[in-house]
Amino acid sequence: MFKELKILKLSLFAIFLAIIIWRVSESNKYSVFFTNGISHELSSKIEIIQAGNYNSADEILVVKSLFGNVVYKGKIDFADNIQEGETKGEFPNANVKQVELVDSCEAGIYLISELYSFVIHSKENADITVVYPYANNLIYQDEGYGTILYNKVVEFNLIAPVLVDECTMGLKELFMFCADNYSVNYITDTELENRGLYSSSKLLVIYGQTSFYTQEMKNNIIEFLKQGGNILLMSSSLANNAIWLENNRVRFSESSFSDDFTISSWLSLGNDLRSEIGLSDRFGGKAKTVLGQSYTISNSSHEVFEGMEGKDVPLSAMHYIGAYCEGLASDSSPIPKNDFYKSELLAFNECYNKGHKDNVGGMYLIQPDSISGVILSLGTEDWCLSKNQSNKEVFTISKNAINFLLK
Repeated sequence: MFKELKILKLSLFAIFLAIIIWRVSESNKYSVFFTNGISHELSSKIEIIQAGNYNSADEILVVKSLFGNVVYKGKIDFADNIQEGETKGEFPNANVKQVELVDSCEAGIYLISELYSFVIHSKENADITVVYPYANNLIYQDEGYGTILYNKVVEFNLIAPVLVDECTMGLKELFMFCADNYSVNYITDTELENRGLYSSSKLLVIYGQTSFYTQEMKNNIIEFLKQGGNILLMSSSLANNAIWLENNRVRFSESSFSDDFTISSWLSLGNDLRSEIGLSDRFGGKAKTVLGQSYTISNSSHEVFEGMEGKDVPLSAMHYIGAYCEGLASDSSPIPKNDFYKSELLAFNECYNKGHKDNVGGMYLIQPDSISGVILSLGTEDWCLSKNQSNKEVFTISKNAINFLLK
């Protein structure tokens, strides 16, 4: 029965992948790419896997860094193999090409054919470790026929085509600023389970879709904070929902024998992050106003606002993470209420969430205890989008936040 259940799960995921492939193509011909791992060590050989519905000789395969630098260009023969792979969802007969990237290649996010992403990490110590939301992107990506969640896929393989997300594209200039001024490493979100990849960094940058975390991922970022590391959070939620990870396979249920599709929140499991860092989308939510969603600055003297003019931060966003505050109805700025060593609201927007009409989303600086690091939350994943990062004030705050957390 277990074997039959596994085949069913793989077949469901194969259908989902086939849907993505069809939508990504501009014609009846389609081809997708992924690698033999969710991330790869610097200087290692990489297997690029192609799957599609047509044969073609001497096609050109191009791999670029997120910044547009070509790190591989060579010929590949496309294979008509998608039907062979659909039955088990693992593409066992997919076209595999081993490539060596250029010697100048650095740790970072890389794109195959401009669309499909993978990560290269380094073993060297780095000031900053950027966490690419690989698994969460796979969970949420939708090319027109629904996400993994919509299709109620019980279990899926991380070794799959993952489209680069708009938050990553929006942060290119900020990542370039980091590379020009600091040493930077990159890992995927599921690699948060491996503390050795980032424990020596001073700063962990977590951004984009971050709703689904394993318990070990969640516990490790708290331990990183307790050990004095700092975190920059650019997301509307953090570790809200539970997933389980084993051998590059992700499940939404703790039991590998379950065929029921159920999303479990860490709150319902009695193990959410609010008691650790005070932040939750339950204290944020949707912006009360559709237009004019600027943050009101409540502490203009803080160094993250250096070079800013005015009392507002221009921002276009819809969903926010927040902390419990009091005093929203008063003339003064709201005040976070918790038992942490330091908790400061730097800028805010009024929000509502499931009947709670006085929530406060915004920029929070929280230090759990006197020897821990700090977490600076910029309040929303929309902060990462190009429409916001292209704004001078938003980009200035982004750079200031990096410098502040690394001083």
